[in-house]
Amino acid sequence: GEQEGDVVDDECPICFTPLEEEGMVVGVLVCSHAFHDSCLDMWVGQCHGKAIQPTCPMCRAEMVRCHHR
Repeated sequence: GEQEGDVVDDECPICFTPLEEEGMVVGVLVCSHAFHDSCLDMWVGQCHGKAIQPTCPMCRAEMVRCHHR
């Protein structure tokens, strides 16, 4: 198989489209997983709808946005 130098999973794990989509804001959580900001908002809304504390969809760490990129 072909080896790629740096394998960066640059797909949003929520919607499976590229993170660097034009016009999309990327939110990065303290656990260092990155998502589209709008997808995170949707996820948080779903969590609140089920009356559960929002956690990272990837690792279930406490959801704290540390920065945008």
